[in-house]
Amino acid sequence: MTPAEFKTLRESLWLSQQDIAGLAKVQKRTVQYWEDGSRPRGVPEDIAELLKRLDALVEATILRIIDSFLSLEDKPDNIIFLRFKTDRDLQKYRPQDFAAFGTVKVHSAMLDRTRTALARLGHDARFTFMEPVQYEKWLADEELVDHEQTRAAWAGLQV
Repeated sequence: MTPAEFKTLRESLWLSQQDIAGLAKVQKRTVQYWEDGSRPRGVPEDIAELLKRLDALVEATILRIIDSFLSLEDKPDNIIFLRFKTDRDLQKYRPQDFAAFGTVKVHSAMLDRTRTALARLGHDARFTFMEPVQYEKWLADEELVDHEQTRAAWAGLQV
């Protein structure tokens, strides 16, 4: 993987150099060297493969979301995605996404790519932040149980 490919892929996943340094257990300066091409050995193969696998997972998730949406008989006018502010909130409300993506930044990159893909198909998608305190209060007031459909209903009320 060339330094330019590495940087482009890292940025497309919304990961900072510091994020990659943490994943690779190296100093941020090492990541900078990988990106500017000053390391003769280039980007380590295991780090390049990690980013490629993460990108493939994001793309597969996008395809599943789009296929699911397109299979609906009654498509909503607006698609609303919940965007999480913290990794802790992502882990709490979307543990499957947290296990897959590991960080709210990558989850957000997936949401943005999904929005772009849906727009190409002529469908609007919007984002609203998950506000756990407000959401939990709404759940209690409405005597509802947390699950994906409930979060979707709450999100629809936010925009």
